[in-house]
Amino acid sequence: MRASTSTVATGAALVIAGLLAGTTPAAAATVPGEVLTFGGDTFGQLGNGAAGAHSTPGPAVLSGASDVAGGREHVLALVGTQVFAWGSDRQGQVGNGAPLANVASPVAVLSGAAAVTTGHYHSMALMIDGTVRAWGWDNRGQIGPAGAAATTVAAPVAVTGLPAGVIAVAAGRAHSLALALDGTVWSWGDNSFGQLGYGTADVLRHATPTPVQGLPGGIVAVAGGRDTSFAITASGDLWAWGNSQYGQVGNGAVGKNTDGTPRTVLAPVLVMGGIRQVESGADHTVAVTTTDQVWSWGRNRYGQLGYAGTASRSRPVRVTAVPAVSSVVAGRDHVLALATNGDVYTWGRNDGGQLGLDPVTVPSSSTPRLISALAGARDAGGGQVYSVVLG
Repeated sequence: MRASTSTVATGAALVIAGLLAGTTPAAAATVPGEVLTFGGDTFGQLGNGAAGAHSTPGPAVLSGASDVAGGREHVLALVGTQVFAWGSDRQGQVGNGAPLANVASPVAVLSGAAAVTTGHYHSMALMIDGTVRAWGWDNRGQIGPAGAAATTVAAPVAVTGLPAGVIAVAAGRAHSLALALDGTVWSWGDNSFGQLGYGTADVLRHATPTPVQGLPGGIVAVAGGRDTSFAITASGDLWAWGNSQYGQVGNGAVGKNTDGTPRTVLAPVLVMGGIRQVESGADHTVAVTTTDQVWSWGRNRYGQLGYAGTASRSRPVRVTAVPAVSSVVAGRDHVLALATNGDVYTWGRNDGGQLGLDPVTVPSSSTPRLISALAGARDAGGGQVYSVVLG
């Protein structure tokens, strides 16, 4: 689950200001502003009018975009200030006001947005005025106070209870995060694994945004994994909390408790320094340092950590088989890395072709693979069995 940061603050896609500057490749294969999709298409998440699944990136399903985000089975894209959505709409996550099984082509659902982000089955948009809109499944309160009366919110509603001037939003499976201009982090939704950072875990509905306790001042970026949360300070310190069954928090906590429940980290802990971006998939985490290195930790069953073996890692390990990287994106069990020279590498699970490779010949890859057709990409998103890339 990826995070987004408004252009009124620090730039799109959870990348601190200037991150993507100067990354144009010598010969780009993608077209600026075009949205390319590839992988599985059971729910229309490729946005190609139900033309079917394919592992080759493209053709473009939208033009003129500046931001993209991939949920479990749905996609959001920003064109100007207008939000487009497609894919599974069973929980109203497309946001067109009338939930359908699938929406196979992009539809406009909201105007006035600066950035977008997705959870498993819910969507959020950071608005130009610093407010937040949300829609989709609201089983745990992840839509906020306005959605408390229903489990499905089929059109965008304002998330009330946040401070003025939100500059970034992020989402996990069923929880949401917002970063305010004053550097405070606010959370709401599911807290089954302590992912809200309140110091406890419970199965109650938390629909009211509440500040996360235990974080230092000066947070500049946030991100949400399936049941885990992350924050980065201005000095590059990475803090994490929530489910760490496979070590995805990154502080050494891993496995299950004696009662069989997943190991949790209930309050923010410092993981490592020198970080400028973090992304988390279902059970793995990947981060980019201020020196353009990639580090990963958590579950590694499908090679999603980017190095040999399948053992989970509870502390960060460097991914050495990629060049200098500007940003990363984590899907459920796969990763896309955008290199500073414009190249794009993918690794991890490929059961639907989400790596941009034939899933029959390459069902998974622990070795980063160069995908030439994606050269020059500026942003990306990853879902369960598909990927979306912005040229």
